[in-house]
Amino acid sequence: MNRRKQRGFTLVEMLVAGGLAAACFSAIALLYQSMTVHQKRLASLVSVELGTTKVDNYFDVNSSSLSVYAAPNYGRTAFAEELREIFYDDVESAAAVFCLTRDDPNTVRPTSIPFAAANPPRIDTPNGFRTLLAANFPAAGSVFLTYRGKPTGKNASIYIIGHTDDLSMMPVRAVYDIDFDTPTGKPGTYASVKRYQYATLTNYYDAYFEPGTGTAFAPVFVYFERQTRRSMGEAAAIQRLQQGPGQPFYMIWWPDPGAQFLERNAAVPTFPSTDPRFDYAGMGGRTAFGFIVPAYPSL
Repeated sequence: MNRRKQRGFTLVEMLVAGGLAAACFSAIALLYQSMTVHQKRLASLVSVELGTTKVDNYFDVNSSSLSVYAAPNYGRTAFAEELREIFYDDVESAAAVFCLTRDDPNTVRPTSIPFAAANPPRIDTPNGFRTLLAANFPAAGSVFLTYRGKPTGKNASIYIIGHTDDLSMMPVRAVYDIDFDTPTGKPGTYASVKRYQYATLTNYYDAYFEPGTGTAFAPVFVYFERQTRRSMGEAAAIQRLQQGPGQPFYMIWWPDPGAQFLERNAAVPTFPSTDPRFDYAGMGGRTAFGFIVPAYPSL
């Protein structure tokens, strides 16, 4: 009678199978550890106390606090990506772009700005636009600060001016507000970028950043004047930012919700005081949301 031969695993097969099983369980354990360590950091909600006035100004909400995702949060990064595309569309359709600097919340978001066609003011600089804005909306005179090149405030507003055939007014296509706030009772920073159209909030993103070490997230933007203005022989601090070859432009930086901290230990700038990078060398590599924007797309 023939017997069926009994066969088992060889020693080599047992070693290979055991090695594969060990590698598989190790990978699962590492993945679980990574998820448990980072889950809170990447998806935790933080209550930030800003006060009723600010929350109402930012979001038209009757509350003194907000529930905000702590950075880094990649869901908020998706919102920032969407807002960046909308910003590009606004700039491409603009007649002019003006970046203004401030410390306090922006209370001036008009749908249009009266313009005296018979005696037009000079609005070929951000300060010229600030003067026009304050002449029609007095609050702008106290909210926005004067500057040349590098802003003097920590927050910023970007006014996107649209096209029109009406010589007595200029339409405001959109207003972007970039704000950095220290919530009551918390050491970190609440950062937000908001878009308003017809004085109504249309899009935004925000995040709470735990305190880091290093320099603050500044400047939010830098304004470069035309190169031809160097002939005026102004101070080196002004001339170093007179770099526009054909027209003035801005470099703008928005906070990145995908970054862990706003602050950063930047290397000491090695640029001379006559170099334009002297004013913004510390902004390199801080955010994925950087822009180069012409001040007057129509020219």
